[in-house]
Amino acid sequence: MITRLALLRRLKDELQEMGLQEEVESSYRLIAEHLYNAPFHLLYTQAHEGVTEAQIALQEHILMELRTGKPLQYILGSAYFYDRAFRVTPDTLIPRRETEELCAIVLRYLPPQISLCGLDLCTGSGCIAITLALENAHCTLEALDVSPAALAIARENAQRLKADVAFVEADLYRWEGGARCYDFIVSNPPYIPQIDGKSMSRRVYDFEPHLALFVPTKTPLLPYQRIAYLAARLLKNGGFIACEIYETLGQETAEVFRVAGLKNVSVHCDFWGKERFVLAMKE
Repeated sequence: MITRLALLRRLKDELQEMGLQEEVESSYRLIAEHLYNAPFHLLYTQAHEGVTEAQIALQEHILMELRTGKPLQYILGSAYFYDRAFRVTPDTLIPRRETEELCAIVLRYLPPQISLCGLDLCTGSGCIAITLALENAHCTLEALDVSPAALAIARENAQRLKADVAFVEADLYRWEGGARCYDFIVSNPPYIPQIDGKSMSRRVYDFEPHLALFVPTKTPLLPYQRIAYLAARLLKNGGFIACEIYETLGQETAEVFRVAGLKNVSVHCDFWGKERFVLAMKE
């Protein structure tokens, strides 16, 4: 009989042989919880129980997929963001810690106990809009994306997590908004110049959607020019815009928002000390 403990040891050995370095421990925990549908801290209380053939086969399948370079989040079909599990597929970006920081910044700037209307541009999996709606019960969110496949995942996430978010399928560069104005706008748009894709991790470049990652090398500020235009039009007086940005273009991106007429433009660093966020206000 193969025990749970023996299978878990095999799993960790295989992950270490793949050379995932600092990701070994987090990958190990995620896979183990997925295999046994239980919190990690409870797994070893039943370490000597036998495992099923299906569990053995599933572990081997996950390891085989990992060897191809495929991100674990796509293999398992979920990624954690703000301590919630979001469904992700190759049609959506994998949520990252920096984007959690963007949500934290927005939440700090929201006035308490006031009904607010927000807009999330380039929503992808919906993780930003859903998180803001769940973390601040006074917020009503709309979320826009050009990809029908990504929006299907976002709607699924919102329904499962019971978040009140209205999703809109539209092209950022053609959408003009409706009659509504917003208290805040947030966006994590595509911002990596295409030329920099050559130096990226293959697990990102080969598997994550290029539509959500890259902008033309010669016009890397294009999405921010459009977002700044929309913010100047659609924000209420006193409203603000918060964007995730490319780390080497912080000051250039900030200038885009100043040119659009927005005020109090500031650049903020992420956990790693890289210029990662721009905030601006409509007077």
